[in-house]
Amino acid sequence: MITLYSNGLTSVWHILGVGAIGMRWARKLKQAGEPVTLILRDEAKLREFVSAGSGIRYLSHVGEEFIPFPATSLNDPALRIENLLLCTKSYSLAAAYEAVVQKVVAGANLVLLCNGYECSRDWELMLARLGFGQRLQRAAPTPLHPFI
Repeated sequence: MITLYSNGLTSVWHILGVGAIGMRWARKLKQAGEPVTLILRDEAKLREFVSAGSGIRYLSHVGEEFIPFPATSLNDPALRIENLLLCTKSYSLAAAYEAVVQKVVAGANLVLLCNGYECSRDWELMLARLGFGQRLQRAAPTPLHPFI
């Protein structure tokens, strides 16, 4: 099990945002022996996921593989999150976090994997609004500058 910040929480890794980045991390964590549960937006998405076989299709240079995963929805009243990978576009990060924050336990590990320019530009303001203080360990990229 992976333990972050030595807070003693070593449970399931929940992944919210099962796009390309979320799927890649789900696969890597599962390969490392970590338990992973995908969090889907709502019951309709969960039913769709289950009817498609309860897994993800991962395409790489060696071919396609189907990887089964347990999944739940944000509406699950029993959902309790100790380890969360939040994989979103940068402009969706605050809304995604606000949708799941009531399910996150005190002292939980939160890994933000954001894709996009806004992440580096408004990072501190957004995290302050979400209630993060000095405990945050930042691993954001340096600001991107477009080629002119």
